[in-house]
Amino acid sequence: MSEEEDRVVIRESWTEYMLGLIFSLLFAPVFGLGLLFFILREIQAPGDLGREMLRLDANSPQVLAVVCSLIGILILAALVWFCCRELQRKLLGGRIPWILDRLQGNFRRGNKEIRPLSSITHILLTGRWVKTSYFYYVIFAGANTQPISSTFFPGLRDDLFAFGDKGTAMQFADRLASFLHVEVMSA
Repeated sequence: MSEEEDRVVIRESWTEYMLGLIFSLLFAPVFGLGLLFFILREIQAPGDLGREMLRLDANSPQVLAVVCSLIGILILAALVWFCCRELQRKLLGGRIPWILDRLQGNFRRGNKEIRPLSSITHILLTGRWVKTSYFYYVIFAGANTQPISSTFFPGLRDDLFAFGDKGTAMQFADRLASFLHVEVMSA
C-alpha cells in the first residue's frame, strides 16, 4: 500500500496475482473440455448423463433425466465463464490498483468507481471460517454495506480485503481508517 497526502494506492500482491492466473490457465480448459464432453454426450443420447448422475433406471421419466443433464451443463458453463473472466481480468487488467482519492472524493478499482469516499462511515474488521482456515476481512462500510455472511464468494467484492492473520488485517484497517478519518469497528 503506497500512501500520499491525498491518495492511497493498494495493489494486489504478486502471489495473489500469479495464483489467480495459474488457477485460470489450468481450470478454464479443464472445465471447457468437460462442458464439451457433456454437450456432445447429451446430443448423442439425450438424458443418459442425467440418468447416470441421479442413478435412475430406464423407466424413469425422460424429462427428469434431461433436466438433470442440462443443470450439469449449466454448472460447467458457469465455471468456464468464471475462469475465463478471471483469466481475462488477470491478463488484460494486470494488477489493477484500488485507489482512495481525496481530491476526486472516490474509492475506485482502476478507473471503475466503487463508491464515493463520503459513503464510507467506518472500516469493518471481521472474520470467517473458510474450510479449515480463519480469514480476516477488512471492509469499507457505510449505511448500506452488504453483510459478509450474505455473500457466497466474499472475495469477489471490490470493497473487501482478505487476510490470513489478524495482525496484518488490523494494521491495514488502522492505516485506512487514519487516512479516511473514520474508526475501525469489529464484528
